[in-house]
Amino acid sequence: RPTHSEDFEEIQVNGLVDYVYALTATYMRHSHITFRFEPDPDLPTISGIPEQLRQVMLNLFMNAIEAMRSGGELTVRTERLARQKKILISIHDTGAGIDPRLLAHIFEPFVTNKESGTGLGLTITYDIIQQHHGEIQAGNDPQGGATFRVWLPVRRKG
Repeated sequence: RPTHSEDFEEIQVNGLVDYVYALTATYMRHSHITFRFEPDPDLPTISGIPEQLRQVMLNLFMNAIEAMRSGGELTVRTERLARQKKILISIHDTGAGIDPRLLAHIFEPFVTNKESGTGLGLTITYDIIQQHHGEIQAGNDPQGGATFRVWLPVRRKG
């Protein structure tokens, strides 16, 4: 649905990560996935729509979990980028990584390498991040796995 400025609230991103971890913890345990959270203790709040940002985190967590069929590690880091007036959320998995042929198109509709699913999760994620005046980037790590990075502007005072 369209976003309205009155829908935006002050959000603590570390709390958002904890919330989505609580939703997915049992699933991770059953999938033999270790979760590591490295929160920036001085992370400022951001302005956002809580349920939409929870959906973003849930989409990114679930994609990471599905990429680690035989177990692995999901690491989430939050970081304050004071000079840019942004926060950075990094979600890294130790799965197979993203097919290089898909990487350039990963946020486009119906792009997927999964046997089930619509290929819309990352498109929706991208759109939500854009509505929050943020950026998202996907990449493969040379050591293995994939990392999604999300930059969101720090809440403006006033």
